[in-house]
Amino acid sequence: MTEATVSAEDPTAAPGASAEAVPPTPKVTAPMGLAHVMLIAVACSALSGVVAWKFAVTHASVQPRLVAVDFARLANAQIEKASNKPREEALKMATEFSTALNAVTKEYADRGYWVIDSDRVLAIPFGNDITDEVTARLSKSNAAGK
Repeated sequence: MTEATVSAEDPTAAPGASAEAVPPTPKVTAPMGLAHVMLIAVACSALSGVVAWKFAVTHASVQPRLVAVDFARLANAQIEKASNKPREEALKMATEFSTALNAVTKEYADRGYWVIDSDRVLAIPFGNDITDEVTARLSKSNAAGK
């Protein structure tokens, strides 16, 4: 092979070099540019925002199970009943009332309700004040105990 032949086949080859000795250089390209990385970051951010919003919406509708009782009203009614009784009988009535009230509130707590004192709450949703229901249950247990 002559110099003229080598340079005619590959004009960039050095004079006297063989064409078979120099492998072709591959074109180097970046697999991902900055625009691709930014696009993926924005997509991941949007996806996480949508997932967080869906989670918040589905769990925001779950409200705590709260019921309120006017314990002062119940206690005042019990005090009024026991006011004209002898001391020993009044103490016995107070103990029975306290035990029955604790049993009723424990039943609600066992069913997953938080029982709170309505005197300590500024506003209660309709139907969450169960004072009348507790009064009726205490009256039934008091009548059953007699």
